[in-house]
Amino acid sequence: MKKLIPIVLVILFTMTGCEESDIDANALAVSTSNDELIIVNKSFTDLYFTVFPSKIVPLIDWFPIISKNNKISSFETIKIPLDEVTDYHGMVPSNEALTIFYWRAVVKDGGLVSGEINSLDFTP
Repeated sequence: MKKLIPIVLVILFTMTGCEESDIDANALAVSTSNDELIIVNKSFTDLYFTVFPSKIVPLIDWFPIISKNNKISSFETIKIPLDEVTDYHGMVPSNEALTIFYWRAVVKDGGLVSGEINSLDFTP
């Protein structure tokens, strides 16, 4: 029985560590096809995201939200028309770089809040 206790503790610490870990840098794959932005969640975690033209990111204030409208489930692929994310009030041409921010939901004080925010840049 004494030999079993260290093994159980290692398993518990490993499981706890996985739950607290940050999102893998390769969690999302981004591409375009037929004037659509294609985002693939390659992780085992549901993620939430938002997309902005990179050019305007320094000019705007935003905060992460958690809703069904910006959720991408584990291993799900979503398609968004490029003009919905690039034509930001006519300010940005459609071939400009995009910044995709993404995060996971974390339980805090009985509610869901955003975890650490990650980003990646993509040029269509």
